[in-house]
Amino acid sequence: NFKRLNETAAQTKRTLSDMSAWRTMAQNVRDTNGQLRAARERLAELGKAGYNSKTATKEMAREFESAKQKVANLESTLEKQREGLHRTGEALEKAGVSTRNFSKDQERLNVQLEKMNALNAKIRANQEAIDANNQRKSELRGQMASGLAMAGTMAAPLYLAAGYEKQLNKASAIGSYTPEQRKQLDALFRQIGA
Repeated sequence: NFKRLNETAAQTKRTLSDMSAWRTMAQNVRDTNGQLRAARERLAELGKAGYNSKTATKEMAREFESAKQKVANLESTLEKQREGLHRTGEALEKAGVSTRNFSKDQERLNVQLEKMNALNAKIRANQEAIDANNQRKSELRGQMASGLAMAGTMAAPLYLAAGYEKQLNKASAIGSYTPEQRKQLDALFRQIGA
């Protein structure tokens, strides 16, 4: 789910980026179209003034050819811009964005992206809490293991003492010993570590 959310957010960001690019391209097309209109008007004026006639001076002929080249360059630029605008428009249509309702779709996508970012932040916060809990569990397991090891080291002397008492009681049960003999037997058991 987290992966899918990130993929959807990335797709929404790409779509918003395409929308921004489309707006820029549309403005560039309008600008170039205006420049082309002006360049064609200038070319027509030069033609009416005889800049393309056989009687035109070299300077006039160069100016006319320059204006003609400018029109050709602007027409080429405009065609490329329109193609790019068309391709981007098609990509937006595939993403469910209408260039006619552009502002509404852009607002809708921005709201959607904000919601995804907020959800993503919550998921990250939950994951951090899970990681912190796992770390704490690991620490507690280590402390518990240390406690068990300590309990084991404390149990060993108790076990030995219990064994010693058991052996002493067995010996006392086998025979009847005087308090003096019992002290000697006790000393003997302590000496051999029983």
